[in-house]
Amino acid sequence: MQARLTVWLAAFCLIGVLGAAPGPFSRELARVDQTITVDGRLTEPIWKKATRIDDFYTFMPEAGLPAQERTAALLAYDADNLYVAFIAFYDDPSKIRATLAKRDRIDDDDVVAIFIDTFDGSQTAYRFSFNPLGIQSDGLYREFVGEDLKPDFLYYSKGRLFAKGYIVEARIPFSSISFPDKDVMNWRIALFRRTQYLNHDITWPRLDNFSTEFVGQLGQLKNISGINARRPVSILPEVTASQSGRLKNDAFSYDPLKANFGLGLKYGLTSGINIYGTYRPDFSQVESDANLIDVNRRSPLYYREKRLFFLEGMDIFETPIEALYTRQIVDPVGGLKLSGNAGEYSIGLLSAVDSWQGTDDFLSERGITPGSEAYDTYSGKNSLSNTFRLRRNIFDNSTVGVLLTDREFGESFNRVGGVDGKLSLNESNVIAFQGLYTWTREAGSGEEISDPVYYFNYIFTSSILGVQLFYQDYGKNVRLQNGFIRRSDILDNGFRDATFQLWHDFRSTNGWIQQYRPSAYFSQIYDHGGALLEETYYLGNNVIFNGKTSVDIGLFKKRESYRNNMFTKFNYSFYLRNTYFRWLIASMYYYGGDDIYYSNPAFLGRTDFARFDFTLKPNPMLSIFFSNRYYKFSGENGGFDYGLSQNIPRLKVNWQFTRSWSLRLIAEHQSLRFVNPALQAYEYDDLSLSVLFSYEPSPGTVFYLGYNDLQSRQDQFNSGVWPVPDYRRQNNVFFTKLSYLFRY
Repeated sequence: MQARLTVWLAAFCLIGVLGAAPGPFSRELARVDQTITVDGRLTEPIWKKATRIDDFYTFMPEAGLPAQERTAALLAYDADNLYVAFIAFYDDPSKIRATLAKRDRIDDDDVVAIFIDTFDGSQTAYRFSFNPLGIQSDGLYREFVGEDLKPDFLYYSKGRLFAKGYIVEARIPFSSISFPDKDVMNWRIALFRRTQYLNHDITWPRLDNFSTEFVGQLGQLKNISGINARRPVSILPEVTASQSGRLKNDAFSYDPLKANFGLGLKYGLTSGINIYGTYRPDFSQVESDANLIDVNRRSPLYYREKRLFFLEGMDIFETPIEALYTRQIVDPVGGLKLSGNAGEYSIGLLSAVDSWQGTDDFLSERGITPGSEAYDTYSGKNSLSNTFRLRRNIFDNSTVGVLLTDREFGESFNRVGGVDGKLSLNESNVIAFQGLYTWTREAGSGEEISDPVYYFNYIFTSSILGVQLFYQDYGKNVRLQNGFIRRSDILDNGFRDATFQLWHDFRSTNGWIQQYRPSAYFSQIYDHGGALLEETYYLGNNVIFNGKTSVDIGLFKKRESYRNNMFTKFNYSFYLRNTYFRWLIASMYYYGGDDIYYSNPAFLGRTDFARFDFTLKPNPMLSIFFSNRYYKFSGENGGFDYGLSQNIPRLKVNWQFTRSWSLRLIAEHQSLRFVNPALQAYEYDDLSLSVLFSYEPSPGTVFYLGYNDLQSRQDQFNSGVWPVPDYRRQNNVFFTKLSYLFRY
């Protein structure tokens, strides 16, 4: 298998560039000597002096054609701010889509955006987006990784509708972004507009959407000078209070009121490097994780990071192998972080003290119980997690890097180190690789183990063909205690995973089919003893229609080994999404066919999984989201029926009174049912409710007042939350939070 992989790689690396990218686009950025009032009106004289860009080109579905929609962007700067304005024209302004949404929730609106690579080759670009009302969405775009919306930056914007379209005006303080310490700089930028009713994206400069690069194609703003490099000190004090109640011994009682004071600090060591500190940060229940289907599955569940300290400045730590997954730092006492850019280098350092590892819940999962010698060694102790990252730009749009992570907990440790890189051979060929070595002393047993892990990914794209060759190899003793292993379920004897994928895109701007992508892939996973663990053949078709409808159909043939048995499975999937109406967004996904009962005894049955999502927007301020996830397994073995079903409906209502004030309501029901009466003791039926009143005028400055409630159904209760009978409250919590971001 490794020999075949080498042959495929050599063949496709020799493929030339099938479509040359357009030449560079550059502009001089106008310097002005007065500030503006951000009101969406563009009445200040500086806008007449601003750099004007109006030669936009199509990007999706077809790239490189003159844009149908007229768009003008105005750009200027002074010592402290970058000023940006967009004027978006419509033939029919009634088709503008705009809602008074929360920050980062404008994906279904019409959008304008600016991408900025302030280091002119860092392969990471800031993204500042706005809907027609000026509601913001921001984040980072990393080459070969994509968009990351987790970071929030402080800037100001206002949008306004007018007779022929809309205007967005924005001021981005230089103190909110990083840039090199140079007297004269060149920045890479792209300007972007998405018009939902046309399903079109347009950009400046002209970009090739078949290229493996995005940041590498950006245009240029030249000769930027005289910027104030003063880095403000940010201080974020926060106060939280909560009171929890729980059902215990058939009686409901409340714990004493808990209050916590936390503090966050940020300081710019240079214009490109920031240092962050936090003490007793609030990681409360403001936005709980949506429940996921968690029955009859092999691989672990993955939840996204939502905590503020672990969001900003974290892009430097991301690598193909997820050696740092910050949700492994569960209950931090404090943390320190340094990240940023200096010339061709990017550097990151993260340290956090976590009290979770010393709890009985953590120790019991590892067989360490009260009374044992190991329990006395580890109980009540904190762990220390450290991560060091260094990355350097090389050649043209390529990088190499080093990553070191370490977790020390009592006498145990997990130490990981290695190298990684991304080599952009040209705009059609890119290679990503990583190798890590892990060394671990297990808590309790004291056993020391070590093993390497490798990653390789090659992608070729063109207007004719797309190709991917993927390979990863995990030793059986690999441990990533600060990270996440998505297939930890097959790690017992190590594994090698290889995938070969092909696809082709047909794209049309004016046809009733805007994009059609047939695709196929083949993958195999072997353990280090040479035994086949999994094999998959896939054929898929994805179609995007002109009427804001997308359809995806997939067929799978699989072989999978489980408990020394090889099972053959045939599966199929179907996905449909429609956003034709501005007030309704609807999608559904279905996956069905053969499935294994992952227990003892293991046998082959049938699975049905369905997911439905509906979002209603009856007016710009109100959003009503309903989703339902349903899983069903059907099968008998030895005359015993193991059939089960899990159902998770979720209702989320958000009323956005203003850009800052909102009310959110969530109701979620989760149930597990078994066909066989002998298994009914394992069934459950839970109802969770959440209410949150929030004020969020800017990143870091917030006020929350909320309530969470969990109820369980048992027939003997005969009372509960009206009008739902037979439910009884298991626990609840009242909570509030107040924080304010000071900048000096």
